[in-house]
Amino acid sequence: ALLLCGQDPVSDSIMDILRDPMHADVPILMAGKSTRDAMDGMRSLTPKLNIGDRHRVEIAVEHYEPRIDFDLLLERTSSTTL
Repeated sequence: ALLLCGQDPVSDSIMDILRDPMHADVPILMAGKSTRDAMDGMRSLTPKLNIGDRHRVEIAVEHYEPRIDFDLLLERTSSTTL
């Protein structure tokens, strides 16, 4: 994911990079705040999803499961040394 901070309009050069098809699947959040204020907000963020909320968990699973390459994830996170 990419977090763009700042209150000024995004420069043309950054927009050109973001329009590149290579970056099409990269989630982008435009904060509209300074980097410090955005990070402070993220640090104090309280997650709203918990395992007891079955309905919202099911919606999250339905949304993310097709987008996750589990074989690649396991390959990149498996330890080859014991």
